[in-house]
Parts: sequence; structure tokens; C-alpha cells
Amino acid sequence: MRNPSRPVTSRQSAAHVRLDEILQRHTGSAYRKPIADRSRAVFQQLDQQRRDSGLQHVVLDAGCGTGESTLEIARQNPGTFVLGIDKSLHRLRRHGISETGHLVCRGNAVLAQMDCVDCWRLAREAGWRLRQHWLLYPNPWPKPRHIMRRWHAHPVFPDLIGLGGALELRTNWRIYADEFAGAAEALVGRGGELRHWFPAEPLTNFERKYRQSRLPLYRFRLNLDQ
Repeated sequence: MRNPSRPVTSRQSAAHVRLDEILQRHTGSAYRKPIADRSRAVFQQLDQQRRDSGLQHVVLDAGCGTGESTLEIARQNPGTFVLGIDKSLHRLRRHGISETGHLVCRGNAVLAQMDCVDCWRLAREAGWRLRQHWLLYPNPWPKPRHIMRRWHAHPVFPDLIGLGGALELRTNWRIYADEFAGAAEALVGRGGELRHWFPAEPLTNFERKYRQSRLPLYRFRLNLDQ
């Protein structure tokens, strides 16, 4: 096998000792970082695409990478508006996204170059409610000092949770899964399902490589609307 994937390594052996304190701070005050004008312009286009589609249900694939997962999710959910967001222009170029054209439609899927943090905040501000919310293999930021770069310890996490829907996280680091599950359950007030699993049909290239390398993978699910 060429370029096999390696397991995540970290000095952490359990959930970060400051996670509860960080979460309490984020839930006790609003996130006030200014949203980029470019993000607002892209989101206005997305919101118009959503309305023009006539589709009632919205699915968000946050941090979609190359968009492979977004297109597959759209294929499996033909009656929904499926949105894939990633900040990397390089990853999305294959679909025709450029410095001047920040989004592209593919059937019932829309791919857009946009910062996830801004997207979550703008979607919440616009009153969006999601049917499904996917977080597929986000950067684990395994160094303990980078804890606040993990989504569940980022100031945007309450907005992420506030969008509702059937939330699904997949990761190749058990500590990330444990932390995310604990933070989500603390905000919602009830438990989800966290399990070690092996995907039959990979949704992303990362997932394909992890499966080929026989790395343990973890999936957390929580329906935020129940």
C-alpha cells in the first residue's frame, strides 16, 4: 500500500482538562468576531440558491474537502438541498470553483468555498434549520495547546449545535470523538451514539485511506431535533 495513513498521536491520553471550562465560557457569551464581507456575499448567493431550488430540507457537509462526500450525500438524498462548504480553493478547483466563482451547482448539490465558522454563524442568523449536518474527519488538532481549534472547543460550537438536524461526526481519533460527544451532549442535555465502526462504503478519500490502513474509526450521532 502506498502512503498508508498513520494513527493520530498526541500527548493527551484523555479528554482535555480544560474542555468543560472552555465550553462554559463559550455558552455564557456571544461570539463577536466580525464576519468577513466575502463570506456574507457568498452566503447570500447560497441562501438564494436554497430558496430558488424549492427544496424544503437542507443538508450541510461542513469541511467537505474535494466535495466527494457532498455529491454522494446528494445522490442518496435527491429531495434535499445539499450544501458542501470548504475554505480550501485548491480542494474545490476540480469542480470549477475559482477566485471569482465561489460556488457551483451539481444537481441538488451546491459546493462553495467559504469558511465554516462564518457559514455556521450566518446560517444561524438567517434562521436555517438543518435536516442533516455532517462533519467528516475534521482536523483533530492533537496538540493540547490547540484545543480551541477543535470544533467542540471553538467559540462557534453553540451556533453549530443551534442549527439542529441529525448531526454526524466521523473521526480517526478516539479522544476527539469523546470530547465532541461530551460537549454536544452537555449543550443538548441528552446523549447520542458513539461507536467504533468500519465503513462499508467510504464517503471521502480520507475514509478510504483509513480503511485501507486498518485504522480504527469512530462515529458520533445525535439528533438535535428530538
